[in-house]
Amino acid sequence: MAYDIATLLNQWQQIGVFDYVLPFLLIFSVVYGIITASKIMSGNRGVNIIISLSVALLSLRFDFVPLFFSQIFPRFGVGMAVFIVVMIFAALWIPNEYMKHFNWIFVSIGGIIAAVVIYKSFDWLGWSGISGGFWDQWGSLILLGVLVITVIVVIAQPWKGQSTNVGPGSFGGIASRQ
Repeated sequence: MAYDIATLLNQWQQIGVFDYVLPFLLIFSVVYGIITASKIMSGNRGVNIIISLSVALLSLRFDFVPLFFSQIFPRFGVGMAVFIVVMIFAALWIPNEYMKHFNWIFVSIGGIIAAVVIYKSFDWLGWSGISGGFWDQWGSLILLGVLVITVIVVIAQPWKGQSTNVGPGSFGGIASRQ
């Protein structure tokens, strides 16, 4: 009998691989990594495994984790796709010698995408504290402020070969050329 990927993924969904197995493995590995790296139990591997197993199993006892994971990871995938497209367009149109000036812009874009992904996931689950009136009233103003500050910082950055000796009466170096 021939199987395609869609059938396989649907079967995994039905038996709970995405709701329980993968979240369990993710939580177990993160907790185990943190405990091992911090050396809380002074390198006792057995105790680290027991604690990690307990935390991972207890976190899946209720449906909070599967619901949250079912919201955040699809949004994360879309956010990553948007970020990759932005980086591809930047690589097409920004010369290589100016690309180092745009690294912090890429970090900012990634941070904004991460904030939107987390906010929308929390909002869908009803966990966000700024939903409703506050965001409807002030959201566009906050985003406009962030955009204006970003543009000011980009414009104010010194570029390659540009003088940074700007002081009183220098007019950006124009007056000093006399």
